[in-house]
Amino acid sequence: VTPRFSTYARPRRAVRVYACVQLSGAVLLACLWVMLSYLERRTVHAVDLTTQVLYTLFFVCEDLTTLLVMMQNAAVAQELFTATAARRVVGLVQLGSSLGAVLAGLTCGGLSRYAGANSLVLAQVVSLLLGLPSTQYVAHVSRTVDKATVREDRSTKWWTDDLVLGLGLYTVLVIAVKTTLEYCYTCVVAADTRSPEAMVTVTGYLYAAAGVAASVLNAGGTRRLLRRFGLAVSAGYPLGVALLLGIICFKRASVETLAAARAFDLAARWSVSNTFKSVVWIAVDVPVARAARPYVESLAKKATAAVVALILGFLTHQGYRIPQLASLALVSCAVLALVGMQLRSRYLAAMRRRVARRSVA
Repeated sequence: VTPRFSTYARPRRAVRVYACVQLSGAVLLACLWVMLSYLERRTVHAVDLTTQVLYTLFFVCEDLTTLLVMMQNAAVAQELFTATAARRVVGLVQLGSSLGAVLAGLTCGGLSRYAGANSLVLAQVVSLLLGLPSTQYVAHVSRTVDKATVREDRSTKWWTDDLVLGLGLYTVLVIAVKTTLEYCYTCVVAADTRSPEAMVTVTGYLYAAAGVAASVLNAGGTRRLLRRFGLAVSAGYPLGVALLLGIICFKRASVETLAAARAFDLAARWSVSNTFKSVVWIAVDVPVARAARPYVESLAKKATAAVVALILGFLTHQGYRIPQLASLALVSCAVLALVGMQLRSRYLAAMRRRVARRSVA
């Protein structure tokens, strides 16, 4: 789906496509809410094959909607900002993202208790519709964007770009760590809580805490770290997660340790890691980035999550325990730190080549 979507979006202005994605996503989620209301009444009696298929359809559509929104949001940034401008605003953009996580984390538990878990889908619909006016404003003030940036280049061979390949490998490893932590956390918390609403509340507070930490970093901490250490600051994410995973693997795999590891993963990924990736993407030529993003930011992410989930499910069936599963993420963190250092070197080389081309011109 995402490569086809990219073919449609590439020759068009990214901000216009983003508005279309927001509106169509809101409509789709509203339809899914109606379907969930029907399923809720149906499952009172029994869970049959039709119900299972419809719930699977809901999961796929929900995941695809959020994926397209996030991917096109990144395409808008790629189209509007230069490398210099991106360094100034990326922290503010990440700050808005983490503040949204705080708001969602604090409200989703109470909302699910008083209006049911299905109400969270309606909350997403409202959020997408509320974002439309700002998208229209950005489209209005950015009409002077260079049209060369929105031309489709079918001959772009993005898979030959070393920065893109490095970003792809970095993304795969981040998702492998994220999926393993989510799986371990969900298994332990689900066994410790008594109802889905209680689990939503606990996880909501976890997201709120991670959002507060990410907001503090995005409000200025990440920018200061970038000025002080450069892109080497990206090593803080895998090293911090690895430290907490070491405690889980060799000391204690409890709700508290897994929640701490998950919270750190979320906070660092929403701030340092995402900022690092955003800055590196700016160094990629715009036509190459537009062609590569659907594969790196969507196909690679979802394929990695699916493969890792299958592996974790198989290992769990074979009798592996949480500390043993967490050791897989520990190995991924070690490789991720090495890939991050290589990616930093390739980014600096790409920026030097860009400066050299401008000097010659």
